[in-house]
Amino acid sequence: NGIIHVIDTVLLIPEPQPTILEIAQSLPEQFSTLVQALKLADLDQVLNDAVSDEANKFTVFAPTNDAFEGINVATVDLDTLTNILLYHVNSGSVTSNDLKNGQILRPLFDKAYVLVKIGMSGGWWNPKRTVSLNSNVHVTQANIEASNGIIHVIDQVLIPPANDLAAVVDTSPDFTILKQALTETGLLGLFQQTMSSEENEAEGPPYTVLAPTNAAFEKLGDLLEDLTTTALTEILTYHVIPGRIVPSAVLQEERTSTYPTALVGESVEITYQRSYSWAWFSWTYQDLYKVNTDQAEITNTDVLASNGIIHVIDTVLLIPEPQPTILEIAQSLPEQFSTLVQALKLADLDQVLNDAVSDEANKFTVFAPTNDAFEGINVATVDLDTLTNILLYHVNSGSVTSNDLKNGQILRPLFDKAYVLVKIGMSGGWWNPKRTVSLNSNVHVTQANIEASNGIIHVIDQVLIPPANDLAAVVDTSPDFTILKQALTETGLLGLFQQTMSSEENEAEGPPYTVLAPTNAAFEKLGDLLEDLTTTALTEILTYHVIPGRIVPSAVLQEERTSTYPTALVGESVEITYQRSYSWAWFSWTYQDLYKVNTDQAEITNTDVLASNGIIHVI
Repeated sequence: NGIIHVIDTVLLIPEPQPTILEIAQSLPEQFSTLVQALKLADLDQVLNDAVSDEANKFTVFAPTNDAFEGINVATVDLDTLTNILLYHVNSGSVTSNDLKNGQILRPLFDKAYVLVKIGMSGGWWNPKRTVSLNSNVHVTQANIEASNGIIHVIDQVLIPPANDLAAVVDTSPDFTILKQALTETGLLGLFQQTMSSEENEAEGPPYTVLAPTNAAFEKLGDLLEDLTTTALTEILTYHVIPGRIVPSAVLQEERTSTYPTALVGESVEITYQRSYSWAWFSWTYQDLYKVNTDQAEITNTDVLASNGIIHVIDTVLLIPEPQPTILEIAQSLPEQFSTLVQALKLADLDQVLNDAVSDEANKFTVFAPTNDAFEGINVATVDLDTLTNILLYHVNSGSVTSNDLKNGQILRPLFDKAYVLVKIGMSGGWWNPKRTVSLNSNVHVTQANIEASNGIIHVIDQVLIPPANDLAAVVDTSPDFTILKQALTETGLLGLFQQTMSSEENEAEGPPYTVLAPTNAAFEKLGDLLEDLTTTALTEILTYHVIPGRIVPSAVLQEERTSTYPTALVGESVEITYQRSYSWAWFSWTYQDLYKVNTDQAEITNTDVLASNGIIHVI
C-alpha cells in the first residue's frame, strides 16, 4: 500500500515563520518606532494575522528608526499617521525582483500612489540592482520574508503627496501664469479631482501634466494676450495626458513614445536621451527629455501630486497645424500626382482619401503612382469599373510605414479580389546598404512614409495592375502549359483553379492556391508513363503539385530557406529549399537564386507568376 525511502535523520517540524509584526518587534534597534506607530494607529494586528492565501499577504516598505528621525509619532494626528502607515503597505507579497522600473504602486492608502524606479550602482565591475520609491526613498535591505508577506527596509518615511495638481500649481512661484490661465479657462477644477480609488471609481482619472513655467509663457510675448479663451483652453488641454501617470522612469524605458492628450485627436511625443560628457578625468551624464522633437524640454521631472504627476517644461507647446489628408498632399504636388488625382476624381474616390479620421484603424496606406508611372495610360478613357478596381488595388486599410512591411508579406488591398506581394531587398552595396521595397516583383517604392492625417503615402514607379487572370486562365494562355491544361481538364480539376479567392465580402469562396506548375517539357520527361496513368493516378499527381490555402511567394521561400508544405493530396507534403549560388566572372561576383523541390526532384525555373486567386511557380 505504498513505498518507503530510508533516511538517516529525523525530520523536525520547522518553526512557524514569524509575521511581519513579529519580525519588526524582534528587531527593536531597527523598527521600534515603526512598531510604536503601528500600535498607535491600531494597525499592528493587521500585520500580525496569519494568512495562507498569497492574495491576503502584504508587502511592507518598512522605515527604520533613523528614517523616523525628527518625527515624533506620538504627536502626529492619528488619521494622518494611519494614512502614512497605510501608504507603506501594498496588497500581495512582491519581491524586490518583481518590482518594475516605472511601476505605479497603489498602496492601502489608495488616494495616492508610489513610483518605483529601478537603477544600478557599483559600476560596471560590480553592478547592483537598486530600488527607489518616489525618487528619493531607497530600499536598503530587500526580501525579508514573513508568514504573512514580505518586508523591504527603506531609509526614509514615505509621505503621501498632500497637494493635488491644482494645489501644486497654486503653491509654486514658477506657475503663477499657469494658475491664472487654468482659472480663466475653468480648467482648475479638473486638477482638483480626487484620483479614482477602489472605494470610488467614479472619481477623476490621474493626470500627467507638462507644466510650462512663467518663463515659458513669457516666450509667447503678445500671442498670450491675443489668445481667445477657447484657444487658450485647447493649448492647456494639449499639455495634459489623461488617464495615466507617466513618470520619468517610464520615459527612460520607452525612449520615444507618443501619448494622446486631453485635446481630442492630438498627441505629444516625448523622447529621452542620456547625454554624456568628459570632465575632470571622469564621465558625467545628463538626462534629457524633449517634447515634440525640440519644441520643449522637460527641466524637472516627477513632481508628485495626490492625483497625478507634473513634469516642468521650458516652452509652451503650441498645437501643431492640422496635417493634410492623403488627397490634399497629392493635390499639393501636381508635378508628381496630377494624373492620380484626376483618376481618383473620375472614380469618385477622391473624398474617401480626404476624410479626416482619428482612429488608426480607419486610416489608409496608399501606394501612389507618379505621373511618369501612368505614362501610356489615359485614365479618362479607361472603363470606370476597371479604373476603380485598379485604384482600390493601391489602397490598404491601416497606416503602415515602410519599415513595418515584411519580406514575403501578402497585402489584401481594398480591391480584395487580388493581393499584393511585398519583397524587401537591399541596394547600395555593403558600404552603403539601403532597404528597398518592391511590390509584385517589378514595382518599386521610390519614396516612403509621407505622413498624412488620414494615413500614409508610399510613392511607386509603376501602376499596380491587379491580375486579370485566375490560375486556370494563366495555364490556358501560356504555350508552356498545354499538357498541364489538358491534364487538368481530363481530371476535372480545372474548376478548382477558377474559384474566386475568398474576400471580406464572400468568405465562402475558394482559398488561394500556390501551384508548382510543370511545363510541357517537364511532362515530356515522363515519356510513356504519362499515357499509362489512370485518371485517378493523374489526379493524385496533379493535386500533389498544389499547396492549398496560402500564397507562398519566392520572398517567403528565401526567408524560410527550407520548408515543408502540405499539398492538396491528403497526407503528402513537398519540401522546397532555397539557396543563393555565387560565381566569380569578369572581375565581379554574380549570383543565382536556386529553388529545389524535394531535394533534387525538381527545380523552380520561374517564380511568382501572379493570378487573381493564387500564385504559380514553374517547375
